[in-house]
Amino acid sequence: MALASYKVFPAHMGGQKAVVHFYKHLNQLLDVQLVVSSDNDASNDMCVRPILFRHRWMYLNVLKLFQLKKKMQEQKIQCIVAEHSYTGWIAFLLKRFNHIPFVLHSHNIETSRFQQMKKKGWQLYRYYEKWIHRKADFNFFKTTEDLQYAVHQYKLSPEKCLVIPYGVYPFRTIENARELLRQRFGISSQFVFYFNGTLDYYPNAKALEMIIDHLHPLLQAKGMDYTIVISGKPISTDLLKKIAAVNNIKYLGFIDDINLLYQGA
Repeated sequence: MALASYKVFPAHMGGQKAVVHFYKHLNQLLDVQLVVSSDNDASNDMCVRPILFRHRWMYLNVLKLFQLKKKMQEQKIQCIVAEHSYTGWIAFLLKRFNHIPFVLHSHNIETSRFQQMKKKGWQLYRYYEKWIHRKADFNFFKTTEDLQYAVHQYKLSPEKCLVIPYGVYPFRTIENARELLRQRFGISSQFVFYFNGTLDYYPNAKALEMIIDHLHPLLQAKGMDYTIVISGKPISTDLLKKIAAVNNIKYLGFIDDINLLYQGA
């Protein structure tokens, strides 16, 4: 059983796709039950149970523990996986109730992310994050850097840690991608640069600000004929205003299939 405390269906953004595709493929090898928040849509690819409270009310999931415990006993669940450290406490309590191992699947060192975002209480979260990682029977990380940070800062055993990077589907080759890209999006520039991401995620929003404030002026100073194409959601009003004030940047919103953009840029 895996726990994801936020909306992953339908999977539009990178973090959502990471969860959905990971368990979609794992479900081909094992019987996976994905317990998600109540705002999720149904899925035909695996067993999805929208039991948890929405992410902002996640602390109320203490009220769901006995329902989850009963489901686990009925389905003879043998392992619990918590997606992200902030869901770990639920898995830890279920582990204690059912006496089965619990795996923590980290997508970021959340303490570092919260610190970058200047979130109040990030110092307290660091103590929790260290504690919950140490309570897990095994830990998955997305990058070697995150794993090494957790080993050194949280004193985890390297033997109980593994890097599972984000998976990708192989691109299908698109003939004349550059020409098709220009036709579809009305671009006539010689050079096309492309940036895609979840744009309310702090590192991505910061990167977009740097593109607008630093990269764009440098390219302009060189007299290049270029267009910077941006896709992804959600995006702040401030960033939209910044983009609107620049002629060489085109914001496309959410694009479900970015294959053409990757190959044509």
